[in-house]
Amino acid sequence: MKTSKCLLIIILMLCYVPVYANTNIVINGGFESPDINSGLGYRILGPDIIGWTSNDLIEIQDYTMFTPYDGSQYMELAVYSNVTISQSLATNPNELYTLSFAFAGRPDTSVLTNGLNVFWGGAQLNPFTIIANPETEPGWTVYSYYDLIPTGSATLLQFQGGMASDQFGSYIDGVSVTSNAIAPEPISSILFVTGGTLLAGRRFIRRQA
Repeated sequence: MKTSKCLLIIILMLCYVPVYANTNIVINGGFESPDINSGLGYRILGPDIIGWTSNDLIEIQDYTMFTPYDGSQYMELAVYSNVTISQSLATNPNELYTLSFAFAGRPDTSVLTNGLNVFWGGAQLNPFTIIANPETEPGWTVYSYYDLIPTGSATLLQFQGGMASDQFGSYIDGVSVTSNAIAPEPISSILFVTGGTLLAGRRFIRRQA
């Protein structure tokens, strides 16, 4: 009898397998839409594209300077001056979130024109401007912020070009926001696993009796 109870407790502990709800809630986080003509190398759009709004024009590049971090396109955070892009995210007030993105400096410029400020719900996440030095740190660097608290059912995400405001900007790609919440397994799956394991357990106990 004691063996049966212990086996049942172990089964119930194993039946719950946490699955993190890691769906990216950012729309067009890789800046793949619209698909620009790769023969041009870049295209000036805006002030809006799918998922994003801007306070000025938007420049999308396609392998212009180097390989994108994600997909085949990325965004430059300046056209004639630094720009700020924004997206209102559908968030759950009862959950925490993780923000990740790739950032790079423009190769043909200096560190003085490659900066980035990040805002979540109107508050700046980085206490100091993130700086990319294309001379010493070429390529993409991934930044992540954890356990972000949403402002409600909608939270504003913003990226702002920093440092010198001119026609040369830094690059951003692969923007992702995921929930830290754990999604429970469907009850049907739990019952199926539990039932099958209990049956096997009963057979095991009978053989040992």
